[in-house]
This record gives sequence, structure tokens and C-alpha cells, in this order.
Amino acid sequence: MRKLLDEYLEQIIAELPNSAEPCARHSNNTPFTRNIAERVQQATDDTSERELRAVRLFQSCLGALLYLVTNTRPDVALPVGLLCRAMAKPTPALFEEVYCVLCYLREYPDLGLTYHGRGESAADDELHAFSDADWSARRSTSGWLVRMWGATLD
Repeated sequence: MRKLLDEYLEQIIAELPNSAEPCARHSNNTPFTRNIAERVQQATDDTSERELRAVRLFQSCLGALLYLVTNTRPDVALPVGLLCRAMAKPTPALFEEVYCVLCYLREYPDLGLTYHGRGESAADDELHAFSDADWSARRSTSGWLVRMWGATLD
């Protein structure tokens, strides 16, 4: 599994500009920087035109990251979700955030979903679902979570 993830990440990184060694710039233990929300907000508020090549590249990288979020790596769902808000308006700062996510994935390739199997009692085998929404901001945010046997389900 690790080899497949490494190859997948290398393919994504190879498409990015300045892809020589992006992880040399990011030594944090989180998949995003502190100001990711501000960077996304600035990008979405900016009305200037973007180069079509950069937009397509950004969308391609985010699509690849969304695939990982959906299938194996929900731990990067927050930064990928935030970056997707500015999918049509990439900036150099947002590309840096993509590098940050990729470096985190490269640094911690063994993290992922773990299922512990059947519980000791019938209550342990219950399916638990949660949802929440925040409509107070200019842009709404909502989400849901389904858990069984101590792990998040898709």
C-alpha cells in the first residue's frame, strides 16, 4: 500500500510547478499552515483573471487529493476541502498549501482508516451518524460523519 501511495504522490508532485523537492519547504506536522483559511478567502475575493493552465493544474491536483480523502485519507479532508473553495482561483500561496498537504502525506504514509471488527456487545455494533452545519459565515459549511466499530465510514 505504501509503495502505491508513494507512486501516486510522486505523480501529483511531478505535475506541479517547482516540483523539485517541495517537502524541503514544509517541515510542519500538520497538512496545512495556520493561515490557510485567510489564503483561500483572499483568493476567492480576488476578481482578477487566472491563467487557464494554472487553473487546470490546480483542479487536477485537488481532484487527485479528493480521491485520497474519499478513499483512504480523511485526515487531510479539512485542508483539501478549504482549497476546493478556491478551485477556480489558484494563487501561488494556494499552491504552497497543496505542497504542504502532499508533504504531510509523504511524511505520514501509513496513517489511514482502521477497523477493529466486531465489538464485545451489541451496542458496539451500532452505526453512529452525526451532522452539523454553519450558516453564519458568508459561505456555508456543512458536513457529516458516520462511524462504526470506532472508525469513520465513507
